[in-house]
Amino acid sequence: MQGFLILIAIGLIGSSIATASAEEQLVLEADNFSYDQDSQTASAKGNAVATYDQQKLAAESITYKKAEGKVILEDNLMFQDAAGNRFFAQDATFSDTLTSGEVNHINGVLSDNSRLAADNATRIDENNFEFRNVVYSPCKLCTNGDKHTPLWRITADEIHLDQTAEKLTYSNATFDLKGIPILYTPYLSHATPEATRKSGFLIPTYRSDSLLGLSASVPYYFNLAPNYDLTLTPTLTSSEGTILSGDWRHRTETGRYDIEASITNPKERDILGNQTTGRDLRGHIRAKGGFGIDEHWGWGFDIDRASDDTYLRRYNISNEDLLTSRLFSNYLNQRDFIGIEGISFQGLNQSDDPDTTPLILPLVTSHFERAATDIAPNARYTLDSSLLSLSRHEGVDVQRLSTKAGLHLPYLTNNGHVFKLSTDLRADAYYAENVITGKGVNDGFTGRLIPQVELNWRYPLIKQISSTQIMLEPLADFIVSPYGGNPDDIPNEDSQELELADENLFSENHFTGLDRVEGGPRTNYGFRGGITHTLGYTNFLFGQAYRTKTDRNFTEESGFADNFSDYVGRVNIGDGKHLAATYRFRSDKDDFTMRRNEVFGTFTSKPLQLTIGYSQLDEINDTFDRQEIYGSTRFRVTDHWSVTAHGRRDMDEGMRPLTNGGIADSGGWITTGTGLIYEDECFKLASSIQRDYTRDRDIEPSTSYTVKIGLKNLGSF
Repeated sequence: MQGFLILIAIGLIGSSIATASAEEQLVLEADNFSYDQDSQTASAKGNAVATYDQQKLAAESITYKKAEGKVILEDNLMFQDAAGNRFFAQDATFSDTLTSGEVNHINGVLSDNSRLAADNATRIDENNFEFRNVVYSPCKLCTNGDKHTPLWRITADEIHLDQTAEKLTYSNATFDLKGIPILYTPYLSHATPEATRKSGFLIPTYRSDSLLGLSASVPYYFNLAPNYDLTLTPTLTSSEGTILSGDWRHRTETGRYDIEASITNPKERDILGNQTTGRDLRGHIRAKGGFGIDEHWGWGFDIDRASDDTYLRRYNISNEDLLTSRLFSNYLNQRDFIGIEGISFQGLNQSDDPDTTPLILPLVTSHFERAATDIAPNARYTLDSSLLSLSRHEGVDVQRLSTKAGLHLPYLTNNGHVFKLSTDLRADAYYAENVITGKGVNDGFTGRLIPQVELNWRYPLIKQISSTQIMLEPLADFIVSPYGGNPDDIPNEDSQELELADENLFSENHFTGLDRVEGGPRTNYGFRGGITHTLGYTNFLFGQAYRTKTDRNFTEESGFADNFSDYVGRVNIGDGKHLAATYRFRSDKDDFTMRRNEVFGTFTSKPLQLTIGYSQLDEINDTFDRQEIYGSTRFRVTDHWSVTAHGRRDMDEGMRPLTNGGIADSGGWITTGTGLIYEDECFKLASSIQRDYTRDRDIEPSTSYTVKIGLKNLGSF
């Protein structure tokens, strides 16, 4: 009620305190109010507040001198700007519009709880502040002996806060760590807390390893426009010179693209990694983009190239051994799809030969689907087509046209059996050159016609017992197609790798592509199920495939070599919060010998995060086995400190063939590492040690030490 009466009193003096129109005038509120008509001075004491338009200041005592156009505030001064930054001061003198003034002994709490303190400051306007003899820190205060100091802070002669540019600029700044001066710079700037994207340095990385020596990467982010930006990262190394990498991102009106690239010019090395005379320009590029043409059509690209086989691994970019580049266009309209693409490959293994690496131009695939309710409810027609042209400098060249028309008739019985009858006819036409057969090298046209009938059956059974749901579903596929669909004069380009697994057990054609087809009467059968409870879940799958005749196109290690296939299965368990684990297997049909075992899982429960996995795979004729175990963990020792560890180990003993044709000892560690992480509200330190045991041409086993430092508001955090 007092505040209301004061407003009435101000209204009575009318023009004596008005500074502009009726909509823009200085208004005072306080517990006690007085006005001197002769000096045109208004005094407000006790919870006093001065308001002008959107500007508002509060203090214990406010004096307005109209003739001088000044507002004087004393004791417990507080105000807040439009960005949400709050300021506290001992006393201040402002203009009568409250947009500019001088402030003494000011403290500020910025919108992200960063803090600054200054002897005095000037408010230039509502968006600009200049602080003098100032300290800034985003850290909480901590006890250091009998002093309260943040973990780190910046002291400066001046700081300019520009809300329009969303930037803090320092003059003669010193970086302190635990109160100890560490670094001086005459100029420093960084974004304000509310800034969305601003140019500036990101977290630097410091590294040491036997391949590159000592290295430091200091990325700089350029915020060029709302829809595109650039990050440049120079990396200085003691052994390999300078590596320059960059990442350009651009969102256009119809899509977006991202280009990542690097380049360096180190001394040449021979195949053993020894330095020779001269320089060797090395680098890589990765570019991805996708764009819309209209409602249904779009196009894009995916480019992945390196200057040489070992560049990506030597310079810690990636461990890939095959790079794929694509240019594509897609059409999508409900269930209809057309894809047009060109594909090229770059193999990075020593045994890869660019002259025998294929170029696919073009590959056109399509799928069309229509309702067939004139035949039966829910029935559908489908038409799938593929056009391929594959060429090499040396080796097989192939042109292929494949089309498959199908009719699919789903049916649900009254007692819950689910059936789907599918009939289709597939026609393939080939023109191939340099195809090696039992009769020599063939060139010319060939083809095949493959009719097929498939009956799919499943019977889901569900039982609810209190809060527990149990599901069991037997299922089977019965497929009939003619034998002899794989003559020698049809080259095999896309169906060379095949292994029976839980993911492909119920496929109508277990080959991975179109060049090989599965023929004859056959069936896939098994069951799946699960139990869901408030405490967690378990689901599983188990099954086998059978064909009436063996097929020489299936290798022994595929699991399909005999009439009956190996058994395959999968089990998933978890509690939906902390634990998730998967076990996958393939076992011999005769003696249940495990041909493949895979176990991997994660466990997360403060203070521990754990990931562990094991894989075992029988190789060709049981001569070369592969067994690996891997794991990673992070343990939070305190609220701020964590330790990490990871490793991957080859469990086999004996000899193993290499991709370059040689043989090497197997067994032993592949990679190991450990790390120490500190993280709080304003500082992040991540340090790690990693040992890589692999060897490939100019890449030798190496140990690397890496340190990353992040400071809140100074670069990425």
